[in-house]
Amino acid sequence: MNCNYLQHDRVTYFCNRSKLRLIIRAHECVMDGFERFAHGQLITLFSATNYCGTANNAGALLVIGRGLVVVPKLIHPLTPPLELETSPKSVEERH
Repeated sequence: MNCNYLQHDRVTYFCNRSKLRLIIRAHECVMDGFERFAHGQLITLFSATNYCGTANNAGALLVIGRGLVVVPKLIHPLTPPLELETSPKSVEERH
């Protein structure tokens, strides 16, 4: 479920009705690794960096402390390694 389809008031209603203070959901790629919605009552968390090798997104994990204090820790994507010129064609071009 994409958060773009949710409404702030529906999340608040659901939390109040279910006696929840916080919902943490996953499995949706968000560029910063996490995203807060509905005044922080709903958090989307995504830990995979550079999703499918093309998204160049950060990942995140959450540290949850007393009183539901949520501290996100970002995981930045690695810089792609430099490609070495080892193909036969590139070796021939150097000589």
